Amino acid sequence: MDWWIYKQLRSQILTDLRKYVPDGYFSREINELTASNTIIGSKYFTDELKWGYHATNLGRTLFFEPDASLTARQTAASEVLMNLGLLAGFDAYYKLLLKFIEISKGQEEDSINISDAVIQLEKQQLPTSKNNIHQSLNRYLHYLSDQEAKPFKFLLKDSHQKQSVQQDNDINPWDTLDPRDPDPKQPWYTPARYFSRQLVRDDPTLLTKRDILVAKVVQSLTNAGIKKRGGINPFSPGTIKKALSNVSLG
Repeated sequence: MDWWIYKQLRSQILTDLRKYVPDGYFSREINELTASNTIIGSKYFTDELKWGYHATNLGRTLFFEPDASLTARQTAASEVLMNLGLLAGFDAYYKLLLKFIEISKGQEEDSINISDAVIQLEKQQLPTSKNNIHQSLNRYLHYLSDQEAKPFKFLLKDSHQKQSVQQDNDINPWDTLDPRDPDPKQPWYTPARYFSRQLVRDDPTLLTKRDILVAKVVQSLTNAGIKKRGGINPFSPGTIKKALSNVSLG
């Protein structure tokens, strides 16, 4: 995600809505959304959670309960603000959970429970929030001049490219055995190893975060329709580790 562009978009939206933003609105404290000082970067997480909460509420109010003086451009801006707030909150919460996983390293049960929430954010809330921003941004840009809209069109272009890649990916590369691997003892070993390598390629830090890695592999297998015998229940993270034994993922 290009946070510099998102930061510019926040400024643009709040400039359009400045008449409706109370003085000191985004500085209002919310104790329930304060990250522990023991966490590195706690101020950033607290600020993002707080900004997301206030932006969501203000955007929602303006969009669903609009003031009579709100212009069409400002109405579109309020929808974008609401979605920017949701994304800020989900993204900060997601990164906080990753920090908690690092802290609870060695406590596998706690890591797995938190990993479930991480996977849900990765697969549901974050993609949905980004998609909602793209849709509302597309409507908002119609009210901007070409010069004003230019910095933000990249976000729409990036979204369209990702959708095209997903639509074109109709094969199952995870079924191909990697010649570097030992013989798979179970048919699902090969796709488990494939998804592990894909995840590590996207995030090399997972090589040292095995609990998070296997939790993500479980989700990838489930999304691909690969489950335990009977095809109903997903694999357990502990079982996945067997497939990765003596396997090079780097």
